[in-house]
Amino acid sequence: MLAISTAVERKVLENPFLFEVLSQKLANLSKISEAIHKDIENRTQKTVNRGSIVVALARLSKKLQRKQSWSRIVKSNLKDLNVKAPIWQFVVDKDMAALKSISAIQERLVSEFLSFTVGEKEINVVCSPSYVKEIRERLPYKQEIPNLALLTIHFNEKLVQTPGLIYYISSLMFLNNINLTEIISTYTELNLVIKPDMLEKAVNVLIHQFGIGMGR
Repeated sequence: MLAISTAVERKVLENPFLFEVLSQKLANLSKISEAIHKDIENRTQKTVNRGSIVVALARLSKKLQRKQSWSRIVKSNLKDLNVKAPIWQFVVDKDMAALKSISAIQERLVSEFLSFTVGEKEINVVCSPSYVKEIRERLPYKQEIPNLALLTIHFNEKLVQTPGLIYYISSLMFLNNINLTEIISTYTELNLVIKPDMLEKAVNVLIHQFGIGMGR
């Protein structure tokens, strides 16, 4: 059976947003205690008074304020942003013919963006305009979404070991009413596919939050 303070700390450390608002003294502790009350009771396997959660949050907040905040950890490890537009997205049913066609397309990779995400039943393709004609001809796509924008965030390898990166950045988009059509990641970059009318807003959110600049 967990102590209330331990349960609260684990809950906060699992959630980058809770971590951030507590470390920056931006949190309404009563509201947070109300939101996590049931979860804390489940973790401790006993009835918990909300006041006890508030006390645990207050102590944890002071502890976190002495440490580097989560956004500062991310900021210190981000390199730059890059934007590409337009970008196309295709949705394809997965079968052997589609997989063979993908192999043929990949053989002529050029210095343009091309991403295949192969799921259990579907294949998602995100690509630069130079691939559009060939994908239309080779793949029996069931949906085409044209004229999107790609926002790429480059970071160094230290950030790979930091939990919650994708959640944190996608949540920033959500809080600013920016819809992400697709999220594609590699070892040291995160690619956000969005509608072009949201691009400037998304860039401004990231620059304001992390102070990073545009790459070449």
